Amino acid sequence: MNSIELLTVVHQYLLAKGIDNWVFGGWAEELYQLREPGWHSDIDLLVRDHCFTYVDNLLESDGTLVDIPEKRFSHKRAFEYHSIRVELFLVDPVTLTTNFFADCHLFKWPVDTFHNTLKFPGLGICSKTALQAYREVHKKIVAKRKLQLMEFENESN
Repeated sequence: MNSIELLTVVHQYLLAKGIDNWVFGGWAEELYQLREPGWHSDIDLLVRDHCFTYVDNLLESDGTLVDIPEKRFSHKRAFEYHSIRVELFLVDPVTLTTNFFADCHLFKWPVDTFHNTLKFPGLGICSKTALQAYREVHKKIVAKRKLQLMEFENESN
């Protein structure tokens, strides 16, 4: 079952493996009280790195993490841990950008994205402004991706 305890275990485990990760998505929104407490279908984490090399190596070598190949994109990796989906979003530490779907959308994160103001024990949580900025652009990213897929499908026919 997805819980704050499991979130903490996953976060700390990845940190111990050298993966600089920050709580994002629904769990971060709940901790900032931007949403009501409730059930979470997954765990979303930001990974502060230039690439997914360390993550990919970990997914290949760690039998407790079950890779989800269908979720491999320029900006994302995903795995299951104790039957809970964990999604990792790549944020370049120098430019503070995420390249969604290989140039579909380049998102610039706020400068305070990795400033943990909540100080929740055992968790590094991205900033409230990062959550809000992403929420503002999320629908645009999804719409651009759908258009990109439709164009690809039309070219293939």
